[in-house]
Amino acid sequence: MNASVPGEGAPPLTDAAVANAIRRHLLRLLRESDPDFDTPLTGETSFDALGLDSMARVGLVQALETEYGLTLEPGLAFDFVTVDALAQYVRAQANGEAIDEKTLLGI
Repeated sequence: MNASVPGEGAPPLTDAAVANAIRRHLLRLLRESDPDFDTPLTGETSFDALGLDSMARVGLVQALETEYGLTLEPGLAFDFVTVDALAQYVRAQANGEAIDEKTLLGI
């Protein structure tokens, strides 16, 4: 399943849709190292708590770039460390919306 960035006339992406994509990619990444991984992933799931290493975080960002046709910073999953925070950032980028990163990061 490959979603694309909304074009003219297409509805904008939602946080929920992007969060679902993040969870799908996370499950794929986590099951590569642990085929029995079955911990529920919520919006508050922290990449730190999951033990994602730098390769997995970069792989997650690359998967989102491919899915949404975006160019994202490779270290994005180190700044936005929960499913919801990363989803909000990616959704804003995909929809061409301005976002207050400091507020999103809780700074």
